[in-house]
Amino acid sequence: MKTITETLSAPRRFEESTRLLGTVSGNASIAPEVHFELDGTVTGDLTVERGAHAVIRGMVTGKLINLGGEVTVAGRVGSVIDTDPAHRTTLEPSAHVNGTAA
Repeated sequence: MKTITETLSAPRRFEESTRLLGTVSGNASIAPEVHFELDGTVTGDLTVERGAHAVIRGMVTGKLINLGGEVTVAGRVGSVIDTDPAHRTTLEPSAHVNGTAA
């Protein structure tokens, strides 16, 4: 798994397994079959494509849009949009959505 600690420009599409400790300045997306761990910040929306895996321990200031991936939120997100009822986003007890604890 690749680790990124710097600030990245947007839009950014992650196409290989990545742990982000840094920041994406704007929107980002996770490609299918990619494992993504966010311990940093996405300052826009984060889209998780069908078949991707994401763990959010950091912060997404915009929307977390789950198009059919396996997503767990333990950090902070602005809002959650699940488009596939069979793949709902899991909110851990430590998660905050729009400033409210899960």
